[in-house]
Amino acid sequence: MKLPIIGNLLQLASIGSVLPHVGLNNLSKTYGPIMHLQLGEGSAIVVSSPEAAEQVLKKNELVFAQRPNFYANEVAGYGHSGLFFAPNDDSWRQSRKICTMELLGAKQVRSFKSLREEEVEKLMVSIASSSGASINLSEKILKTANSIISRAAFGNNCRGADDFCQSLKDGNEFATGFDLPDLFPSLKFLAFFSRAKPMLERVKQRIDTCLGNIVVEHRAKRDFHGHTEGDEDIVDVLLRVQESSDLSCPITTTNIKAILMVRLFTYTLF
Repeated sequence: MKLPIIGNLLQLASIGSVLPHVGLNNLSKTYGPIMHLQLGEGSAIVVSSPEAAEQVLKKNELVFAQRPNFYANEVAGYGHSGLFFAPNDDSWRQSRKICTMELLGAKQVRSFKSLREEEVEKLMVSIASSSGASINLSEKILKTANSIISRAAFGNNCRGADDFCQSLKDGNEFATGFDLPDLFPSLKFLAFFSRAKPMLERVKQRIDTCLGNIVVEHRAKRDFHGHTEGDEDIVDVLLRVQESSDLSCPITTTNIKAILMVRLFTYTLF
């Protein structure tokens, strides 16, 4: 049952004390593996069975390929030009191909093997040196993962990498979940009352400054020293692809920033 105007928002509020996926699973035990929720002006279909998920994600993938326009991504996500919420068009398919072939390929993963081994060795030494004392293992593992990701993305001595990762973490609280403009997109004035807007704009400015400096630094290094494919970080790879002449859609510096932000944001969520 849905209430006027707000729809099923109260049901979502009632499961706020548990993990969202656990709460939705509890609702599905009552209402079935396919549920329709009215979230303000928007509709959401929740599937919670393997059979339904296969229909949505595999057999009818193109039907469900478009992404919603979330307010947080519109403010801080370079206008939906990243991978998560970009429209399913030629530009998005090209970006996905670049990530699959250039950033996530076996060759690229193997190229960072020594980097991963070095950071894990530092973790082991740090744990061994704390013998007899209590340690926060989760914190140490997260720090190691962040170091690996940062070095793989930006290189070993890239200024601004730490500031960028910290900015992403600061924005996580405001970039997840629903905000008023997401629930009632036709009421444009609600954006001015969003508690997240000032924070998102500050985070966007910090992230854009960090990424801009990182891209400029890498471009200057490539112009001065040239480049070797076997010794590239993720920024170098994207700059090399940008210079390629066989792209169906040109890659702008904004596209590079958006890909980097989405790529690393997924890690800082965990």
